[in-house]
Amino acid sequence: MGCRKRGNERMKMTCVSRDNEMSRDRGAMGGLPKMTLPILLPFLLVSSLFAAEGLKVDLGPEGPKSIAWQGAELLASGELQIEARIGDREVLKLGKPDVRAEGTTFTRAWDGLSAVCAWTRHGDVLRLKLAVRNTGTAPLTRVAIFPLTLRFPRRPAGGVWFWSYNVTTTNEGEPGLVEADWGVGKLVFTVDEPEKPGVYGFNGNYGNADTNRVMLETAKGEILAPGAERIWPISLRFAPGGTPTAEVAAEVYREFAQRFPPLLQWNDRRPIGAIFLARDNTKWKTNPRGWFNDEKVDVTTDAGRAAFKERLMKHADTCIAELKKTGAQGMIVWDIEGAQMPHAITYLGDPRVLPEEAPEMDAVADEYFRKFIDAGLKTGICIRPSKVISDGKGGWKHQQVDDHVDDHVADMADKIAYAKKRWGCTIVYMDTNVKWPMRPLEQDPTRGMWQGQSWLLHSHEMRDLCSRHPDVLIFPEFGRFGYYGVCGVYGELRGGRTRTDERVRAVYPNACTVITVGDGDFIGRWEELLDGASKGDIHLFRGWFGDTHNRLVAEMQREIALRRTAAPTEGTLEQHLASSDAGIRYRALRRLAHPDAAQVALIVRRFPAEQDWLVQREMAKALGRSGAAEAVGLLVDLLKDPKRGQETVAAEALGAVGPVATKALIELVQGSDRRLKERALEALGRVGDAQALPVLLECSTSDQPKLRELAASALGGCKASAATARLIELLQDPQKPVVKAACEALERQKERAAVAPLVELILRAVKELKDNDIRCAAGRALEAITGEQHGPHEQRWKKALESGKLGG
Repeated sequence: MGCRKRGNERMKMTCVSRDNEMSRDRGAMGGLPKMTLPILLPFLLVSSLFAAEGLKVDLGPEGPKSIAWQGAELLASGELQIEARIGDREVLKLGKPDVRAEGTTFTRAWDGLSAVCAWTRHGDVLRLKLAVRNTGTAPLTRVAIFPLTLRFPRRPAGGVWFWSYNVTTTNEGEPGLVEADWGVGKLVFTVDEPEKPGVYGFNGNYGNADTNRVMLETAKGEILAPGAERIWPISLRFAPGGTPTAEVAAEVYREFAQRFPPLLQWNDRRPIGAIFLARDNTKWKTNPRGWFNDEKVDVTTDAGRAAFKERLMKHADTCIAELKKTGAQGMIVWDIEGAQMPHAITYLGDPRVLPEEAPEMDAVADEYFRKFIDAGLKTGICIRPSKVISDGKGGWKHQQVDDHVDDHVADMADKIAYAKKRWGCTIVYMDTNVKWPMRPLEQDPTRGMWQGQSWLLHSHEMRDLCSRHPDVLIFPEFGRFGYYGVCGVYGELRGGRTRTDERVRAVYPNACTVITVGDGDFIGRWEELLDGASKGDIHLFRGWFGDTHNRLVAEMQREIALRRTAAPTEGTLEQHLASSDAGIRYRALRRLAHPDAAQVALIVRRFPAEQDWLVQREMAKALGRSGAAEAVGLLVDLLKDPKRGQETVAAEALGAVGPVATKALIELVQGSDRRLKERALEALGRVGDAQALPVLLECSTSDQPKLRELAASALGGCKASAATARLIELLQDPQKPVVKAACEALERQKERAAVAPLVELILRAVKELKDNDIRCAAGRALEAITGEQHGPHEQRWKKALESGKLGG
C-alpha cells in the first residue's frame, strides 16, 4: 500500500484524493518529501479542507485512533474486544494480546485465539477484513468481535435505535446492512459478502447509550473448530444524513441481486379476491367443517350434500360477479378443505387430503373451480410447509417435515402441482412459512411445531420452490428480503403494510407485496397504497361479497391507469373540466398547485354535476390547496354527504384550507351528528386555530373516548397554556388511545410544563400499566420537549429529572 513501517509511528488514512492512499504522520515536516513551501502549502490546505468535509481516518500503532465525518469525531475507542465461548457456558479467558502492525494490518494473538484486522479506505468507505483463528484445542461455540466503539453525535433515527439493545442484521436472505443516520451524517454498516451468516451491526444500545460497539459474531449454531478460521468482510460507508440507503450501499445491493437474480415472472398485478368458505372450530355435528358459517348445513346425508353443492355453485356465481366488478385477475380459496379445527391449525394447506378430510367438497370441487376458469379468472389455494396427520379424535394436526430426511420443498411443490393439475390453480398463499427445532417423532407427533424459537424458511428454499413452478404466483405469510426476487410476500393494511419497501425495489424493481386491504384505513392511506400498487403491489380484497372496500380497490386501479396518461398541456381549466373524458378532467385538476379565485369559483360551480368519483376527489383536494373561504361551503356539504364517499378527503381539504374553515368546523363539532363531530375534529387538528380552543377543551371532557382522543390530538396544534394543562390531565385518562394522543400532542407543543407529568407517565407505564406503546409515546414526547435522548428508558428519565437536567 505504499507505507513503510517505522517503529511505533502511527499510520494515517487521509482524504486528499479520496482513494486508498495511505500516509504516515512523520512530524515537523521532517519526513515529508522535499518540496518548496509554495508548492506544499496549497497541498496542505486542500488536504485539510477535504478531511473536514468527508471521512478522515487515523490509525495508531494498534488500530484506529480517529474516525471523523464532516469534522466530527465518531470514534470513542479503537480497542478491539473479543468474547469467545467453549461449549454452552464456559468463557474463553483472554489476557492482554500481543499486537503486531504491518502497514494498515493489525494482528492480535492470545493463548488459543488470534485476530487479524486489515483496514483500507476508499473515498468515504472504510473497509475491514477481519479474520479470527482458533489456535486452541477446543471448539468455540460462539465468537463475538468488537473492533471499534463509536459515539454518534445524536442517537440515529428510527424505531430500532429508539428501542433495541443490539441493532443488527444476520446477512441471511437479505443484503447485510444496518443504517445509522444522525441527521448531519449517515453510516451504513454493510457485510460485503452476500449470504455469509452471522450477527453484524451495533451492540450496546441499551438505555440509548452514548456509545455503540461495532459488532461481528458467528452465526447461531456455528462452531469454530481448532485450527479453523472465520473471516468477516465488512464496510462502514459514510454519507450526508438523509442519503438514500440504496445509494450509499449500491454496491451491496448490486452484488445481492447478482447472487440472487430476480426470477418473478408474474406480470398481472390486478387485485385478487380472497374467498373463505367456512368458519373454524364450530363442532357442528352435521357440518363439522363449518361450511358457510351455517349450522343447518348437513353434509352427512345425500340430500344434504346435494343442497350443499347447489349452494356452493350459487356462492361461486356471487363471487365471480364481485371479482369481475372489482377488476380482479382471479381468486384464492383459503379453506377448500374446510375449517374443522381451531386456530392456529385451521387451514390444512394440502389439497391432496381433500378426499379423506372433506369428501363432500372433494365431490364438487372440480365443478366449483371450473366456474371461475370459464369466467376468465385465475384460481388459487392455500398451502402450508407441513404434513397433515390425524389427531386420533376425528380431526387433524400439522407435523413438521424434516428437511434433513425428506425433501420438504418437493412436498410443497407437489401440493401446488396437484392443485394446478386438478383445478388449474396458479395463485398460492403459503401459510406459516416457519420452522421450529425438530423433535423426535416418538416424543411429539407434531415434530416440534409451535414450540420454541422459530425461523422463516430460507430464501434459497423459496427460490427452489418457485423455480419448480415459475408460472405460479406464490406469496408466503412472512417475508424475507430474498423472497421478493422469486415470489410475492403477504401483508396486511391493518398491520401498517401499504407498499413494498423501497430498499427492496432497489434490488428487485418488479417486487410484489400482496396486501389484504379489507381491514384498515384504505382511504386514509390512499396515497401510499396507490404508490405501491402503481409499482406492482397487488391488493387482496374480500371476494365473496360486496365489501365497501371493493369499490375503492377498483377506483384505485382506475386512478393508476389515469396517472399513466400525460396531463393536457393545451386549453384552459374550464375547457378541460367541460370534457366528456374523465381522464382529462382528472389530470387537469392534478396540475393545479394553488388554484386562484377564478379557478376556485369554476370548480365550485361544476362540482354538483360531476359524477366521477376520482374527479370529485381531485376537485376537493384542489379546493383544499386553494386556502379560499369560497371553498368551505362546498367542502362542508361534501363532508355531510356520506353517499358520495368523500368524507375523508373533504375533512383533509377543510383542514388544508386553514383558519377560514374554523367557524364552519366548530358548528359541526357542536352539532348532534357524531360522525360529523369526529370528522370536524380531525380537520380542526390540521387547522391549528386558537379560535377552536374552547370547543376542543369541551370535547376533551366528553364521555365518548373517541371524541376525547380526537380533541387531544387537535389540542396539540394550540399553543395555549389551557391546552397544555388539559393535555397533561388527559395523561391520566383510562383509555389508552386518549393517553397516546395526549402524548403525541404534547410532543408537538414542546412545552416544558409537560416534562414532569410525562416522566411520571413513563414510570407508570412500566410499573402499573405495563404498556410499551404508552411508554414509547411518553419517551418520544420527552425527547421532543427536552432534546435529551433517553428513549423509552424510564429510569434514565427519572434520573435526569431529579438531577434538574430536564428543567421541567
